[in-house]
Order: sequence, then structure tokens, then C-alpha cells
Amino acid sequence: MSPTDRELLRENILLQCHSASRKGVRFNAIVSRVRYDGYDVKEEDVDGEVRYLEGKNLIKEVDKRFSPENRRYVSTPEGTDYLRKEGLV
Repeated sequence: MSPTDRELLRENILLQCHSASRKGVRFNAIVSRVRYDGYDVKEEDVDGEVRYLEGKNLIKEVDKRFSPENRRYVSTPEGTDYLRKEGLV
């Protein structure tokens, strides 16, 4: 994947997390959406990008007491600031 495509993929994921309710967007829904949007990626690739965005504090995993294995994510204030700065929201 080219650096430009990787950046667009990360922005796609971040936008999904930003648009989610406070309950967050499910990881498998993120994977489905990026594939729908034309990215030919494996689940492991998306997981790596999600972890990258978490490490940059742009998204965070929602604390779930019920079914914690079903990961959900929301954007952080830093993630929202990034999207605004880039004119994406």
C-alpha cells in the first residue's frame, strides 16, 4: 500500500470512529466499511492501522463490560481536531 493510500485508509477509519455514537463503532464494521470503500485489505491490516491510530491518541477503545471481545472505537478530542484541521468535518 502506498503512503498516500495508507493515509487515506487511516482517515477513513478515523472518520468512522468520529461518526459513531458514544457506544463506538465495532471493529468488524470498520473492516467491512473500508472494504466497501474499495480498500483491498486483510483484517490484520486494518487492526494494525487501528492500533496505530490508538497509539497516536486519535481514537480509543470504548470500555465495555458486556462482551469486551467485541471491540468498539470512538475518536478522541485529538482525533476530532485532526479531522477539523484537514477539513474533513
